Amino acid sequence: MSIPTIQSLHIYPIKSCGSISLSEVKLDEYGFENDRRWLLLDDTGTFLTQRECPSLARVLPSIDQEFLKLEYSGVGNIGIPLQSEETTITTTSVFNSPPLDVSDEGDAASEFFGAVIGKKCRLVRRADTYRRDVSSGHLVNEGHQVNFSDSHPLLLLSTASLSDLNSQLVTPILGDRFRANIILTNVQSAFEEDTWREIVINENTLLFGKKCSRCTVTTINQQTSESSKEPLTTLSTFRRDGKGNVMFGSYFAHKVKSGVLHTGDSIHVVNHEDN
Repeated sequence: MSIPTIQSLHIYPIKSCGSISLSEVKLDEYGFENDRRWLLLDDTGTFLTQRECPSLARVLPSIDQEFLKLEYSGVGNIGIPLQSEETTITTTSVFNSPPLDVSDEGDAASEFFGAVIGKKCRLVRRADTYRRDVSSGHLVNEGHQVNFSDSHPLLLLSTASLSDLNSQLVTPILGDRFRANIILTNVQSAFEEDTWREIVINENTLLFGKKCSRCTVTTINQQTSESSKEPLTTLSTFRRDGKGNVMFGSYFAHKVKSGVLHTGDSIHVVNHEDN
């Protein structure tokens, strides 16, 4: 029997912007290092995503030792220091969370993203005083923290699940629409990852949080920002939960707030749903 392994690892430094694929990723208190550490706010302080601004998909990030670098065709480039003195501290909320402390990244970043999305906005990062607890009701242990992800620190998806979906679509899609952190290969059956309750990867224990409910971001082509009705239309025919939510992929949280994952690492499943 083949052993599930990590095919690819991804971080999304700015929520709803492009991804960075890595062969090795460090875990910190909040999940993958620099994953969804930044967030865009509109002029009312409400967070922005591809749902409102699909052009964000084409903001291409890269990271070196000092800067988060951003590129957008027709607008240009900008560098955001990874470490900088916190200046303007404000608060925002993500999906009805308690107030979250964030630090403004300045006017240059605001102007860059204003040109990308065509309206006023501010780029903010997680402040030193930021704290956002993961809902303990979805996890075995309490006390997990999360950046600006929708729900939990880590999102897993298998190539078996993606292949099953694509077999039902007229036009297959890329997996990047689902914005997962960990893509798994050699998983025996589609949606098997939904049944895992505890897994170990390279001595790192990951605990199941919940299945991931899907929104219209999945209908946006991440290369062109164009949208359609798929894959939500097809997913809704066979992947709804009891509340009518469309589910695809599963959220996990890391038990110890440090560690390293690599592409090619094997997944050891400790507990299944039916154990």
